[in-house]
Amino acid sequence: MNILIVGVGQLGSRHLQALSKLDNRHNIYIVDTCKQAIKVAIGRYSEVAGEKSANLHVSETMKDLEGIKVEVAIIATSAAVRLEVIKILIKYVDVKNLVLEKVLFQSTEQLYEAQQLIKTKGIKSWVNCPRRMYSLYKGLHDELSGCRSIEVTGVNWGLACNIIHFIDLWHYFTCFNDYSLGFYDLKIIDSKRGGYKELIGSGRASSDCSVYELYFDCKQDDNLSPSVSIKFIMDDRELIINETLGEMIWVDKKGVENTKQEFNLPYQSNLTDLLVKSIYDGGTCELISFEDSVVLHAEYLDKLGAIFENYDEQFRKIVPIT
Repeated sequence: MNILIVGVGQLGSRHLQALSKLDNRHNIYIVDTCKQAIKVAIGRYSEVAGEKSANLHVSETMKDLEGIKVEVAIIATSAAVRLEVIKILIKYVDVKNLVLEKVLFQSTEQLYEAQQLIKTKGIKSWVNCPRRMYSLYKGLHDELSGCRSIEVTGVNWGLACNIIHFIDLWHYFTCFNDYSLGFYDLKIIDSKRGGYKELIGSGRASSDCSVYELYFDCKQDDNLSPSVSIKFIMDDRELIINETLGEMIWVDKKGVENTKQEFNLPYQSNLTDLLVKSIYDGGTCELISFEDSVVLHAEYLDKLGAIFENYDEQFRKIVPIT
């Protein structure tokens, strides 16, 4: 099996580490225009790879891979260049399955153009919002299915870039058909990644005639590390999952804690090999499909687009997040 990773920066290199668990019957191709990123990624792969790990091939351009058939391609570039990367990818490489990182793109126009390209090529595609793969949430799926209200709160967790993860988790438990999204009390700040922006503030999403609701709040405190907690509110009790502390607490309607459990969330370096094997063996995986994620991203990018355009006219055509 041939596997391709385009973009081996921080996240892409973790995808690569996970694929070290595959044996040498497999070939991993990595492409990145940044020589330093490639150097770091190779170093991280070498830290965990064994003598019988998958064969690693390195390139700075996809044209070098012209004609190669790839079972699974993972695009882990920034959102700013992702559409162009897809165009170059399908020009030179025969791709059967595609995994895209979030945020998918920086505008609804890019989103729909990519949707048409992928559909025309008949490429099966998914979006890497990995909480659907976490044993924690899979184990709670039946119990929390149809949960009417979810609240996401915390500090410095990156509302603009990361709320799509929680919209996806909300969809995982409710399977809504469409939704509306609103933001309030917003403050636009510089992202830690140069050239990008972030949001501090709150918001609400409502789906299926307000049957299901998602509330979120992200505060800013330069003295604190990022943290996030998720509350699932049901008729008879609540479940509070503090992802930062690794604690899960069931609380009854009187506010009495009934059960407290600890958990560990997996790193991407422990997920991607499982993801690739699932696609190769069964033709599918646990991630949200690209088509379903288009619905989630369209409303999200549309509302963020209006916010950033009002902030600065230079963002009239793009949402400056990744």
